[in-house]
Amino acid sequence: MNDSRKNHLEAASKLISQAMDLIKDLGDEEQEAFDNLPQGLKDAEQGENISTTITILDSTVGALEEALSGIDDALA
Repeated sequence: MNDSRKNHLEAASKLISQAMDLIKDLGDEEQEAFDNLPQGLKDAEQGENISTTITILDSTVGALEEALSGIDDALA
């Protein structure tokens, strides 16, 4: 890989890392919001929506981790 493409791939990796950190932070905030709900609301639609969001964010972080791993492999 030439230096220009390598630099672009490294820049993409940094952006993905930043996005992953942001999504992790949002997931932590959602988890805290869920944890602070009264039990009755945790079992209601509001709690289910938050729980679903947490699951989606966790899955997204996992996908981004895989993308970073692939980029690392390409840069090796």
